[in-house]
Order: sequence, then C-alpha cells, then structure tokens
Amino acid sequence: MFKFKKKLLQHQQGFTLVEVLAAIVIATLFVGVTMQAMVMAAYLKSRALESTEAMGWIHKNLEEIKYKASIYVETTRCGTTATPATITTGYADGLRDDITSVQSGTSNYVDFQKNSRTGKQYTLRRTTTLGSVAPYNVLQISYTVTPATGGNAVATNYTEVMPDAALLCP
Repeated sequence: MFKFKKKLLQHQQGFTLVEVLAAIVIATLFVGVTMQAMVMAAYLKSRALESTEAMGWIHKNLEEIKYKASIYVETTRCGTTATPATITTGYADGLRDDITSVQSGTSNYVDFQKNSRTGKQYTLRRTTTLGSVAPYNVLQISYTVTPATGGNAVATNYTEVMPDAALLCP
C-alpha cells in the first residue's frame, strides 16, 4: 500500500516554469485588451451623452422657433401681383426679425452659452439665412454646438421653417 502512494507522488510534477510564464503572458494580454475596451467604451459613452445633450438644446430652440412661426401673423408681407414680396419683405425676413434682435443682411447668427450636466461649457450657434427663391417665405436655420474653449462641433443640424401665415397668401 505504501508503494502505491509513492508511485503516485512521483508522477505529479506540477507546472514547469515555461508553462507558468506562458500563462502570465496570456493573462496580461487579456487584461490589457479588456482594459483598453473599457476605456474606449467609457469614451464613446461620454461622447454619446455630449451629443445627445447638444441635440436636445438644438431641438428645444427649434421648437421655440416653430411655435413663433405658427403664431406669426402679418398679412402685409404677402405681396401682390403689382408689388411682389422681396427678400427683405417676405415672411422669412419677418420671422427672422421676430426671433433675432439683429436685423442686418440676409444671414446672421446668434450664440447661446450652454452648460452641460457634466459642467462643461458649450456654444450653441444658430445661423439664420433668408431663402433666395421668391416668394421668400422660407427661413433657413443651421445649428452648430461646439465646446466654449474651441474644438470640433459636437452636434450640427440644418432645417427650413416657413411661417404658417405664408400659407394664407393668395
């Protein structure tokens, strides 16, 4: 019986140094790749939250403009066959004057300073441009959100708005 135990003990040698080193290298590579993936996931999540918040600011401002366009009533901007509306007398110009304090030229912008939930500061720029096609009722609006310290745009959007009153013109 003692001889049997002695034989078993002689065949169990354990791991060699090469096997242990190979296991350490494999484990290190796995941990390194996993950590890199976690860092990348955190970065992408941060960018997604930043972009989502910026688009929220854009859509909130756009909803305010759409509301003003829906209640904007000024029947003198229709123009007639004898005196058609021009780029500075059409409904787009009237709406732009209503939503912007600066009335100069056919294109202008307004900057809004925004603070994110994470404490970063951003600039929301709304650029309004009067449409160049008669009867000049379409206001072109583009938005850009950039970090206040400068850098690439976080979010951009372009849309066109036409006041409801323009549809009442003959």
